[in-house]
Amino acid sequence: MINEDATELAIGSKAWVNYYIKNAEQISRYADCPLTEYQIIMIDVMSERIDALLAMQERVAIWSAGCGIDRISLELKKKYLDRIEVTMQDISAECMAVNKCMFDAAGMEARMLPEDLFGCQTAPEYDLVMNTGLLEHFTPSEQMRLSEVFRGSLRPGGLYITLTPYARGLIYNHCRKILMRNGQWDCGPEDPIYTLKHWQNVGWRIVSERPIDGLGQLNFIRPAYPRVWDILSPFIYVVRKQSRISEPLIRKMLGGYCILDILEKQ
Repeated sequence: MINEDATELAIGSKAWVNYYIKNAEQISRYADCPLTEYQIIMIDVMSERIDALLAMQERVAIWSAGCGIDRISLELKKKYLDRIEVTMQDISAECMAVNKCMFDAAGMEARMLPEDLFGCQTAPEYDLVMNTGLLEHFTPSEQMRLSEVFRGSLRPGGLYITLTPYARGLIYNHCRKILMRNGQWDCGPEDPIYTLKHWQNVGWRIVSERPIDGLGQLNFIRPAYPRVWDILSPFIYVVRKQSRISEPLIRKMLGGYCILDILEKQ
């Protein structure tokens, strides 16, 4: 009998590795790009939690699990220096090589592990586990396995903070389906998340859960509908300039690009 989860995981892992090989030159310049809105939000959320922990202890241990190209960890390391210890892990060796170059160029250090998350046996040594754009690449049963891995890695009361594409982000999801149908989606299988509230049944407490970055969805119009983008781009420029007004409106009407979850180990 074929294990469908194992097949899906193998397909997703291969797509992830191939993505970094295919886009190595472009990705190597990633450190010079402006931070995205969701990255800024994640840095702010992580900083708030780190500050609270540093008021009670000397150092904070962070695991960026399934890190991808991790600007968030780099910015946090530059901000907190030796007050935080960062471990970064991703299945793609090419991805981790880019991270190392990025950290070396900034004069920063982190422990880097080019390893599969599902194969690691992590002791409860971290105060915070974080990732962006990870869970949506896995089936529900694989997500539960990751939940166990993350819980096992956290000290009592530790937090898992994650950003995932939001299933109620209407523009993002429509454009994603178009790009997948046209063979222009090279990130592997992806199923956006509605909620992680069901994780409360497997040893977590939801601290907060909220959609963010409604405007971030607009970026997907360009590859999905280039001609429409050419027509709408002046209007989109104005909408982005008025983000204080437009962001909450778009998030209310069309959802956010991501959903931000903070979960506490019970």
